Amino acid sequence: MEDPQNLKEPLLPNKDPSNMSFAEAYQLQSAFERFKKANKAFWYIANITLLFVASGLIYGTFYIVENSQDCGNIVFILYVNIILHSLNIMVALINICGFETKVFNCNIVCGLVIF
Repeated sequence: MEDPQNLKEPLLPNKDPSNMSFAEAYQLQSAFERFKKANKAFWYIANITLLFVASGLIYGTFYIVENSQDCGNIVFILYVNIILHSLNIMVALINICGFETKVFNCNIVCGLVIF
């Protein structure tokens, strides 16, 4: 394996992002595109797996909601859990279609993290 200290071209610049020029920001975007291209098969399989796992978890949560009594508002929490799994499915579908750079910008990612 190659020593990270001997790389010919660093993937990320060692500068503060707020002080980057347009060319440096473009280089950073280019590094992301190279990373995506190099690991395309893995991320495709990971997103398909996430899609099926989240679908199964939604089904299981619905099963629990329908076959249980409400103990201290746990049904509300389970519905919130269903919403979060639905959000995972939406993000996985966007990633599978390849629209992650067109749909997700910094503001949307910040909103998803806060949510």
